[in-house]
Order: sequence, then structure tokens, then C-alpha cells
Amino acid sequence: MLKYISVANSLKEYIEHSNLKQGDRLPNVLTLAEDYNTSKTTIVKALEILKADGLIYQVQGSGNYARLPKRTGYINFQSNLGFTTNLHEENLSSQSVSVTSIAADTELAEQLQCAVGTPIYHVERTRTMDGKILCLENSFFNANLIKYLNQEIAEGSIFKYLTDVLDISIGFSDKFFKVRELTDYEAGKLALTAGQPTLDAHEVFFTNDGIPFDYSSNVYHFENADFYLQTQQK
Repeated sequence: MLKYISVANSLKEYIEHSNLKQGDRLPNVLTLAEDYNTSKTTIVKALEILKADGLIYQVQGSGNYARLPKRTGYINFQSNLGFTTNLHEENLSSQSVSVTSIAADTELAEQLQCAVGTPIYHVERTRTMDGKILCLENSFFNANLIKYLNQEIAEGSIFKYLTDVLDISIGFSDKFFKVRELTDYEAGKLALTAGQPTLDAHEVFFTNDGIPFDYSSNVYHFENADFYLQTQQK
């Protein structure tokens, strides 16, 4: 994992677990560089990640300050680190987990920028939070990049496995949203009725080098899923 990403992750944990309030000032760049035994450039790059994730705001000539914490149970659509990181304080679990090996069809080949027929891991999970169904998740991983994936791994945090075990640096993602009606299959998985509304969020995840490795669809339970998004002027 790149140093500035590791520092950013550590700073995120510090901000989220230190009970900082809106407007609390973080240590300056020089102090952080000394604390993490790294360069000021690395700290600046790490702070840019925190700013993009809505955890801090920067005042020119003054420093970096904490933003208001997120509402409990709300999904952050700015995050690209997966549900387990996003909702780490909630009782998040996976049910009806299946992992199958398939070959990429035309759509998957286009989304993952690979050849038709490329081996793919298809993971389907029903995600629950505090005992309530949150969404039906279907993820498609390029098996040429994600060399191994099984049900035991899929029952936990896949992204933690990717970063900690496979040493994959997750860079960014593209998200696409559509409000539509549930199919019969989706309704059965969500304990709803076909034709009821859902938010279908499609996302393509890229490594730090810009290589797509995961194409996912999350079909959300309209009664149990809440979202938030922070904005800032460029």
C-alpha cells in the first residue's frame, strides 16, 4: 500500500475515533510528518484524500479542520472503500452469500475493460444492517487481478482482503444511479414486492493505477437504506 494512502487511512481512524467536533483543528503538516515519520508531501497528499472524503476542510493559511461527523446508519456515497469501512459502527453482515466463477460477457468486458471470456468471480450477497435488509449486492471481480476469492472471504470484508492480503491499492470509482422498480428475483431477496421502488447503484472500482477490477450493483431496500453526500466548492 502506498505510504500516503496508509497515512490517510490512519488519519481517518484518528478523526472518527477521537470525538472531534466540527471545527476542531488537526495538527499541522509538520507535526503530522514527524508523527508518521514521513515527508510533508506525503502528509499533504493524505490530507487531500480526507478532504475529498468530506472528513476535513482546509482554511488557507490556517490549517485543516474536522467536519461534522456523519449521521449514524447513513451510507456515504463519496466513499469507495466498501460497506464494512463505510458502516463500521453498525452491525453490518452478509447473508445468502454465493461465489461463482463465470466468463465475462459483452457488458462485463466493457465495464471491466477486459476481453470477452475473461474469468470473473461473481459474488452475490444480501447485506443487512442491525438485522434489517439493506440491499442486494452483485459484484463481478476480474479474476486475472483478484487471483483468489471464496465464500469465507466474501462473508467478511472483501475490500479489506484486497488491501491487506492481496496488497491492492484501491484508487477511485465511478458511480451511476437509477431509480426503477424491483424485479421478482430482487423483491424476493429484499423481502419486498415486485414493482416496488429501488435505487440501483452501479459502481466500477479502479486500482490506484487506473485498472478496473470490480463492477458492482447494489439494489437498495427503499425503507431501510439512507444516504448522504457532502459537497464543497472547488
